[in-house]
Amino acid sequence: MMKYKIRLNYLLTFLLFGFFSCETNSDEPPRFFYGNYNLQAITMNQELDLNNDGVSSTNFLEEVEGVSLVINTRMTLVEEEIDELFFPLFTSNILTTTNNIPIIRFGAENIRLLVEFDEVSDTFEIVNESGQSTNASENILGITLIDQLTVEIEVEKPVYNYAVNDWVEVLTTYRFVRGGFMP
Repeated sequence: MMKYKIRLNYLLTFLLFGFFSCETNSDEPPRFFYGNYNLQAITMNQELDLNNDGVSSTNFLEEVEGVSLVINTRMTLVEEEIDELFFPLFTSNILTTTNNIPIIRFGAENIRLLVEFDEVSDTFEIVNESGQSTNASENILGITLIDQLTVEIEVEKPVYNYAVNDWVEVLTTYRFVRGGFMP
């Protein structure tokens, strides 16, 4: 009988040790949003004709289809002391002008931002702006965690609208989804 009590004491000690050693000292829950995301859509807040085909749309990707130089569709959010966010930002590049009308191509500029997540507003605050676009006219307005699988990035940028033959400021929303893919 004594032998069983000793084994029971060892077993209880082992279980208690295992239970308390697994306890974390951090009050912060683990973050679930780190990893890779794929570009699902880029929408504009107004209908524009970006490819000079006579048709205006709010679908940025549809408008630049066939005229994009590089299509990088991956966003990565990396956990570090200060989190890092990498994503493509499509920028207008003037190739030449004909009769004062520019010929535009869109290329993807890879952006690296240092960000901190604000759990109250579900937004990422930009900590270091030196990683923003080299095109000073493009402005990243906000980065929002929509749900566990979706991040949206709002960017204000100038684009040439062939419908009015003039440059306009447009608000574009980049939607990245985990496991999603570009249509």
